Amino acid sequence: MPITLNGNGTVTGLSALPSSAMATGSVIQIVEGSTTTQQTPTGQNYVLALQKDITPSATANNIFISAVIHYGLASSNNADEGLGFKLTRTVSGTETTIYESDDPYDVYVYGSSGVSEARRHKPIQFLDTAISTTSAATYKVYARDYSGGTATVQTAGGKSTIHLMEIVG
Repeated sequence: MPITLNGNGTVTGLSALPSSAMATGSVIQIVEGSTTTQQTPTGQNYVLALQKDITPSATANNIFISAVIHYGLASSNNADEGLGFKLTRTVSGTETTIYESDDPYDVYVYGSSGVSEARRHKPIQFLDTAISTTSAATYKVYARDYSGGTATVQTAGGKSTIHLMEIVG
């Protein structure tokens, strides 16, 4: 079908531009995931907070990950509590860590007397420029507990979200 520019400013004969016609830096695909299922990491072991899959359309493209993790921390009687986070990418069964907290405590609370409690959101953003595949990729955010209080993600049904954006490379 021919492409026609009509006198009223509309175009006929074209349903969508192919991703190959998009300029470098254009967002060509967005997927979103969320969860409200509470998880409780213990003993400095990671628990899965949330995950989402995306299939890039070209090996030169990048994936921008934007996650917001709802968490709760509680501590008392001169104790501290914190959470660390990591972000991984799994392609064809191989899981690779692409971000991990530099310090054990990415988020932290200290209870000097009585109980200290915090419920907040931790943003994690990362541009994955090393994906180089058109196979399905699963991005996962994990949380790990540190110290002697109580830590949870998706505390009391709080919502965590993840957005994956394919960007033309």
